[in-house]
Formats: sequence, C-alpha cells, structure tokens
Amino acid sequence: MGFVSTTFVDVFLAIYFSSVALFYTARIIFLRRQRPAVALVDHGRAYQRQWWTHATFRIFRALIWCVCVARLWLPDIDRWIQLMALDPALRGLGVLWLLGGFALALVGHRTLGGQWRSGVHADQHTTLITQGIYAYSRNPMFIGVRIALVGFLLALPSLLSLVSLVTGWWMLGLQTTVEEAHLERLHGERYQAYQQHVAKWWSLR
Repeated sequence: MGFVSTTFVDVFLAIYFSSVALFYTARIIFLRRQRPAVALVDHGRAYQRQWWTHATFRIFRALIWCVCVARLWLPDIDRWIQLMALDPALRGLGVLWLLGGFALALVGHRTLGGQWRSGVHADQHTTLITQGIYAYSRNPMFIGVRIALVGFLLALPSLLSLVSLVTGWWMLGLQTTVEEAHLERLHGERYQAYQQHVAKWWSLR
C-alpha cells in the first residue's frame, strides 16, 4: 500500500467523515418520516452514563470532522493535533480499516432496519433482532466503530486520533452495558438466552 499518497489519504479522511455524518443525518430523517412517533435518538438523563457517552461522541465527531476538513487548507493544524511521522503503508492500511468499520456498521443498520435506535428509551419497545450479523455479535455496529477508530489512528497518527481511540473504546464499552441492561429488562429470558449463545463482541460459528 505504499502507492497510497499522503494527499489521497488527507482528502479521503475529509470525504469519509463527511459521508458518515451525512449518512446518519439522512438515516434519521428517513426513519422519522416513516415512524414519526418513534424516538430514534435518546441522549439519556442529564449527567448519567448514556448522557455522557452521547455527549462525548458528539464532541469528538465534530472535532474529528472539523480537523480532517480544515487540514486540507490549514496545514498548521498538524502542530495542534501533534501529528506523528506518516508512513504511507500504515496510512493505506488505516483507509482499509476505516472502510471496513463503516461497512460493518452498514451491515448492522441493514439488519436492524427500522428497529435502529441511538441510545435507549426506557418506555419504548423494540423487537429483539438475533438473525444476520446479530447471530455472530450482539454489538456489531460498535465493533465497526472500534475498527474505524483504529483506522483513524493509522491514517492520521496523532495525539487527536490516539485520544479518540482510547476515549471511543471506553465510551462504547459503557454504552454497551446501558443498552444490554435495557434489552434484558425488555426481553427478559429471551435476551438472556441470546447472551448465552452469542458473544458480546464476536462469536465464531
């Protein structure tokens, strides 16, 4: 992957994070039009675990997008984010990890369909999805985000991407406990049986 130029990766990062933002915006708009009475995004009660995870991800998503776009015109930003030595091969590998992580998240979205939610709403019932990719992982979209965070570190090795990786992995772990506790309350023994057969992150069958 030595053929991957630094300019290509820089442009790719700006396009990639813009595309991810557009995808989630469009998906929320589409689902809200289909089911206007459903709360698709729930940030949780102020200062509780889900609130902190959502707030942290919103801040980092905005920061990462701003940096990746601004770097195309303002190279001095590299000093602010403490850019490390750039290896073309590792940057190319990072591109693949970013694409792979997003692809995995897309598969998760396709499997969930209209059952997708961001966060949990205590009073809202959802169908338990156990087929497709959810037959191998209880949290495939979170795996996709974790993979993408590793890809971001490889594609733009810096203090920003390192902090994003550590913080993101930690926040995803916290949000997983919130969502799984909610599903267990909602589906009871059925979800407990699902937990026994499918790993939190990945099961090989």
